Amino acid sequence: MKILKYILFCMLLAGLSCRNNNPADVPISSLEGTNWKLAGAVNVETGKLNEFEPKACAECFTLAFNSDHEASGRSVLLEIKLDLLDLRKYGDIRKISEGSWAGDPSLRIDGDRFRVAMASLDSFTATSKELKLFYNNKTEYLLFKRIQP
Repeated sequence: MKILKYILFCMLLAGLSCRNNNPADVPISSLEGTNWKLAGAVNVETGKLNEFEPKACAECFTLAFNSDHEASGRSVLLEIKLDLLDLRKYGDIRKISEGSWAGDPSLRIDGDRFRVAMASLDSFTATSKELKLFYNNKTEYLLFKRIQP
């Protein structure tokens, strides 16, 4: 009888974990070959999304995974690297200057915000449609949306 209860309990747990009507919540099996664009920074407590400028720049604030854990991408002017197995690997990125900036100063500010966040990542979650890179003691995250080929 205990075995039957245990089996029923396991089946119930399995059924609950499979109940998912939101395709964005489906865990992704592989990041290799996927491309992502930053939607913005999200405050975990409030859920408020702060977008980054320039929004019209197709190459800005992007990540392209060449393996399941390594990606390359761009800030506004700067190329970046990301290794999900060693989030602190590129911690010195905050020391790198964006270079001379003759354009809108707000674009430089968002580029700096992005680089500092990338240099202080705590953890991540990835689903088939969203990649969340947590920073600032997991109180905020960079929300990336998958770019379909």
